[in-house]
Amino acid sequence: MQERAEEPRLLLEIHPVQEHAREAFRESLKGSRWWKIQVDDESSRESDPSAPTTPRFFLVGKPHFAARGLAGRGTRGYVAIDLQNPKRPFVYLKDAWRVAHTGIHKEGETLTYLNKEGVRNIPTKECHGDVGLSQTTMSQTIWREENPDALTCPLKTHTHYRLVVREVGLPMSEFQNAQELIFLVARCISAHGDAYRKGIMHRDISAGNVLILVTESVDAQGNLCTHRDGMLTDWELSKSVQDGQIDVLRQPDRTGT
Repeated sequence: MQERAEEPRLLLEIHPVQEHAREAFRESLKGSRWWKIQVDDESSRESDPSAPTTPRFFLVGKPHFAARGLAGRGTRGYVAIDLQNPKRPFVYLKDAWRVAHTGIHKEGETLTYLNKEGVRNIPTKECHGDVGLSQTTMSQTIWREENPDALTCPLKTHTHYRLVVREVGLPMSEFQNAQELIFLVARCISAHGDAYRKGIMHRDISAGNVLILVTESVDAQGNLCTHRDGMLTDWELSKSVQDGQIDVLRQPDRTGT
């Protein structure tokens, strides 16, 4: 881990790339324990619902992002090393407690669909899956036992969930100038429109969910070329707009932005 944190990844053995991710990973190792995180990948179940999960392992330091407060989904994000190929580019691992209600798809399932449909400027799913067999909240069950006459329960059922995507973005606040900011936001708006035309509405647009995607390549003359684009992330609250699903209530309160 320390070696990956300190040594740049090179293209053609001379051009350092993905430096923003390496710097974030290096910072995550300072003053923190280092962790090996397991993701029970459910990707094989896309074609066969009865297929077993495939364990994948990732190395991380402290969270790159951590939600505040006791209430909520407890989301944490990590810049990570994939142990399947430790020399490959850094990936981003999201650990959260997803809302496990009927009609709500896992974020990885939504990204799989949008990736297959060719929607651009969104994350590329690497793997995803629920954690363990029984990491589901009990608060809603206890509330119903204490309030047997209530028609509805205000508490949601949450299940521990992990998602890994291939892109490590930069916050939108790191735009270089006003012209670039307009371009980046416009690209995220285009991603939203493309997804909607494929039947998915994001429903959670915020400053933290529009990022800068940095890609690097080498041209025919051997020069490093850097491209900065917009990326619309965090699709966990998205909803299908097909088959009349847009008006179907899935949670006891209002969600999204």
